[in-house]
Amino acid sequence: MPKKKTRIKKLPKPSQKPAEDALKESISLLQATLESTADGILVVDKSGKITSYNRQFAEMWRIPVDVVASRDDDRALNHVLDQLKDPEAFISKVRELYAHPDESSFDVLEFKDGKIYERYSQAQRVDGNPVGRVWSFRDVTLRKKAEQGMRLLAQTLASTQDCVSITDLDEKIIFINEAFLQTYGYTREELMDQPISIVRPVKTSRELGSRILAATFAGGWSGEIFNLRKDGREFPIELWTSVVKDEKGNVIAMVGVARDITHRKQDEASLRESEERYRQLIETMQDGIYRSSHEGKFLEVNPAMVKILGYNSKEELLAIDIKKQLYFDPGDRESAALEQKLEEIAVFRLRRKDGSEVWVKDHGRHIVDENGNVLYHEGVLRDVTERKLAEDALGKSTREREKLIQELRFALDNVKTLQGLIPICANCKKIRDDKGYWNQVEGYIMEHSDATFTHGVCPDCAKKIFEEP
Repeated sequence: MPKKKTRIKKLPKPSQKPAEDALKESISLLQATLESTADGILVVDKSGKITSYNRQFAEMWRIPVDVVASRDDDRALNHVLDQLKDPEAFISKVRELYAHPDESSFDVLEFKDGKIYERYSQAQRVDGNPVGRVWSFRDVTLRKKAEQGMRLLAQTLASTQDCVSITDLDEKIIFINEAFLQTYGYTREELMDQPISIVRPVKTSRELGSRILAATFAGGWSGEIFNLRKDGREFPIELWTSVVKDEKGNVIAMVGVARDITHRKQDEASLRESEERYRQLIETMQDGIYRSSHEGKFLEVNPAMVKILGYNSKEELLAIDIKKQLYFDPGDRESAALEQKLEEIAVFRLRRKDGSEVWVKDHGRHIVDENGNVLYHEGVLRDVTERKLAEDALGKSTREREKLIQELRFALDNVKTLQGLIPICANCKKIRDDKGYWNQVEGYIMEHSDATFTHGVCPDCAKKIFEEP
């Protein structure tokens, strides 16, 4: 009997669609992850061919679409080299890692335009075996610049001569610079986490501290107060305060910058003392000291100036119009101003308050700006009225004396005198004049002098005249 054949039904092949869907989902998830990261991602296989990358990578390196689409890693490398400060070091690291597929690396790339990227690379593995390499690039330009700024700030705080302190919201010290330690005499350990009030004198009122704190939170405070050194000595400081805020605008700390102004205060005291001595000297001088505007108003005068010009007070003298009230002729002031462009001495007359005349000697000068424009006039004024009157009287006396001398000289020049040899007759005593005529003695003398004669008879002649028969 023939055997009955058994038909075996073929089972349907299992469907591959669920696996494919899962793979697609996995790839989609991976791609979405790559695209959502802020880093630039590049994946290459062992032969150097680009197998995957995200959009951020192409944008960060400014690589054209056709270059990345070619999947050629060498083309991509050649395109980025011109952007780097040190392309040789960049390509050297790439080749080194391609030669050692199991190694990982991290380095920092600097671009010619100032950007800074961090580069991280590690092997891509399948079942533990390297099948390619993953490159990750992160733009840290802002962070690096911020770090650089922080380093610069730290160096600035360390090198500044001002005392810098930072306190928390409980006013406890959380930072102090070296200048603070040197100025106040503490060590860092002695001050950290201590209340800032440790450097305030006991006499500093709580009200002042509260006022400074409130002003600091309101935007800042500045002023001069006293602080306390470790050895108990008080000293003056100039203080500026402000707050530190986080990215949300919340105050997280307070900053104080203090400057020791001990020497400045000493200099100010010395200056005040010097100014007071100078003021006393000016106030007690017998000479008038003044400063006046070019327009004709006194800006400053001393008591002697008020007295010389006969006014009752400084305020009264400051109120007058110099040209109209001080000069007898308004043109005199313009003339004096022209003569006194440089520092010199001049003597002239002024009108006192009562209208009387006062002669003064002015040692003054014009003060000018950098363009030569007159800012004001200042000088020293001395009353020389008595000397001027004495000089005038002496001059008048001298002139009168000289006139008298001239008159005497003229009179002497016209006095008639007899001199030389006079021809006289030995018998009759007549005198011969210049013309050859013989004249009586008395007539000749009267002609040649101012003498006159009275006639009389001498005793001898009388005997002869009256006794002869």
